[in-house]
Amino acid sequence: TGDAWHQEAPFASNGTIFTGIEGNDSTISFEIEGDGGEQWVSVHYQNIDDMGFRDSPFGAPDRLNGTWILRRDGWVEINNDTTSRQQISMKDTHKGIIMATPVAVNLTAGVNTLTIGGISNGNGTKAADVDKIIVYPCDNRGVS
Repeated sequence: TGDAWHQEAPFASNGTIFTGIEGNDSTISFEIEGDGGEQWVSVHYQNIDDMGFRDSPFGAPDRLNGTWILRRDGWVEINNDTTSRQQISMKDTHKGIIMATPVAVNLTAGVNTLTIGGISNGNGTKAADVDKIIVYPCDNRGVS
């Protein structure tokens, strides 16, 4: 919704990546199957704000001294329920480097909508560019 869009990205899993995700107005949504209960979802992304090793477009910060700065934060919400909203951290990467961040969500059995937006990090509300998500099945081992 809003200004979020698919951008050509040869390194991404399907040749495109979602970009322009910002705040509550420019979001992306996925229809996913739930098993009914807590499930893990991994959000695969790239965040090229810093780009690392002194090649930052704004000159700082860099990661040469081991500092890895969180530059973009996002949120994940299930079925348009704002009480389900959780923050996810999206660390800096180089262009073409895809990382993942996990989040545990409660899904109903059947079709659910997972929405991703951006949260303020003190420097805007942009979330990282999203490549894909992976939804893992419920793990009911040990449940009686």
